[in-house]
Amino acid sequence: MKRRKWTRPELRRIRERRLAGEPWATIQPDYGVTTAALRRALNRNGLGIGLRGPKDDRRDEATILEATRLRNDQWTWPAIVEELNWPLTWDALRRACHVSARQKGGSVWCGKGVVR
Repeated sequence: MKRRKWTRPELRRIRERRLAGEPWATIQPDYGVTTAALRRALNRNGLGIGLRGPKDDRRDEATILEATRLRNDQWTWPAIVEELNWPLTWDALRRACHVSARQKGGSVWCGKGVVR
């Protein structure tokens, strides 16, 4: 089965609908994919933060804050993913950290990193 190509605006609209309280079951038919595919696409693109239960959100936020701290200490993204047992790609973690920093008015170090 061919993987669907998502655009950033599409993913943002899906995220906004979900954050507005719309259930996955009503969002999913508009895109012709499963709920799991929607969640996976959002997570891969760093937009899945805050879309799960409150307990999971706190874990995600804590992980993202720790990842940002490690990155600002010049760790490489792959090393951070390994250290924190992040379940997705390092690029998804990078995007999530940058989104979180933008929302909070912070920044994430953007150098090459020191291999740890």
